[in-house]
Amino acid sequence: MVCYPKYAVAYFYRGQSKNSLDYYTKAIVDFTIAIELNPKYTEAYYFRGDSKLSLDEYRGSIVDFTTAIKLNPKYAYAYYKRGISYLEINEKDKGCRDLRKAGELGYSKGYQIIIKDCQ
Repeated sequence: MVCYPKYAVAYFYRGQSKNSLDYYTKAIVDFTIAIELNPKYTEAYYFRGDSKLSLDEYRGSIVDFTTAIKLNPKYAYAYYKRGISYLEINEKDKGCRDLRKAGELGYSKGYQIIIKDCQ
């Protein structure tokens, strides 16, 4: 796919394609370009964080999910994934708080993990 050099959406969708094929490192490159072109691209931060999470880069994923949440405080999936990332680095209180928030925002899968990991 040829991308227009200033077209953030093209890089974002190419990153999503790479992410879905498990080419996480390559996806991160495209999401990063999309973010450089549009620093308020909430979904690009979220999906870059998701790619980092898939590579066990938990602290980096937390940074990206946090940015996505700052841009959209009702982003339930970002709270959920950040919660998972926090649990992976043994920050249980933060992780459980984020999973609870994801549930409050309508993503009930957060509650399932709370039952398992936050008791």
